[in-house]
Amino acid sequence: MIRILHLFDAEITWEQRVQAGLLIERLPADRFACRAAVLEARHRRLAPPGPNGVDVLPRRLAAQFLSAPAVRSYLHRHQIDLVHAWGADAPLAVVLACPQTPIVVARFDPYISLRQGHRLRAAMQERRFAIACPAQTVRRRLMEQGLPEDVCPVIRPGIDLGAINAARRQDVRGGLDLSPDDRVLIAPEPATPRGGQFVACWTAAVRSFVEPQIRLILPGTGRERDRIARLTRQLGLTRLLRCPGESPGFETLVAAADVLLCPPSGDASSSAIAWAMAAGVPVIATAVYSTAELIANRQNGLLVKPDAAKRLAVKLAALLEQEETLARLREVARGQAYQVFSVRRYVAQHARLYDNITSGRPVGDGISDAAYDTHPADPVPLPPNKTATVRERPPGNS
Repeated sequence: MIRILHLFDAEITWEQRVQAGLLIERLPADRFACRAAVLEARHRRLAPPGPNGVDVLPRRLAAQFLSAPAVRSYLHRHQIDLVHAWGADAPLAVVLACPQTPIVVARFDPYISLRQGHRLRAAMQERRFAIACPAQTVRRRLMEQGLPEDVCPVIRPGIDLGAINAARRQDVRGGLDLSPDDRVLIAPEPATPRGGQFVACWTAAVRSFVEPQIRLILPGTGRERDRIARLTRQLGLTRLLRCPGESPGFETLVAAADVLLCPPSGDASSSAIAWAMAAGVPVIATAVYSTAELIANRQNGLLVKPDAAKRLAVKLAALLEQEETLARLREVARGQAYQVFSVRRYVAQHARLYDNITSGRPVGDGISDAAYDTHPADPVPLPPNKTATVRERPPGNS
């Protein structure tokens, strides 16, 4: 029996909640015992509960070293064999508490600051350690920060098709005051200055002049979302925007949308794209590494070259006119999502990773990228800030 603690820090978003929840619910109970904990009490409501709920390991005065005694006591009391850290701060708390405890880190955002890279390198020292990467772009960025290739296996996220079907049966649109005639766009969560949500709002505003029934869902919370909401109020466009907050989650909202707008200015998490593909929601995105890994222009979505915000909004608004093309591309994307984002494979690959870490085997033993297995061709990498060319598959392990 491997006893696992899923530890969450301030980085927790819907991605961590959904993916950690799948592991807690579906890992074989005869081999793995899972617990869940957060470093700050205010994040408790966001974390997926373990069999005993969600525990709090307080981080006083925002200082990592002050949380070490609580973390150390918890790990010893529950005889934890391995910590799965969901964020950049959580592994450091474990390092300060128990220097030898094996750690698996989940990393969704390919943007890694120098500070985060330093913390991850520090967590790796003299211990069994791995970073589960949901995409090849994340893996490359970690390697650029000095993390060894052999501790960064790619495990594609699992998409729960049952949850998508359940979301379709809910009256999500009615709860957001959306009519059946509205054309609903959705932007990824959470909103960040480089995540493209501001551009998505401008796109909806531009498109609303020729299509008055256009609406934009901006899920989640945060300063950037509040800034965008303020802007729409100042422009008298409050009817355009829907801000549901933390509930329902993105995985529910995307099933009620007609198009995913994902125009980040640089690399960003691709989880929203994966869920949109599985939900049969067409994707329009900017051609950066992280989006072009999943979306091939006019093959399973539409890509546009990054540009200044207002010019980009006009280009994206024009692409919204191609409704027949978008309907065709979403069917292709849905079939690819069924192959690549299997929940069963996601859980099985994590089980293998936990076994490897605790038994001392190489981290990547028996683990392979589902996109690589499904599409064996090896495409040419996309140059930075260039419009994506036609690709046959997302890049695989090299």
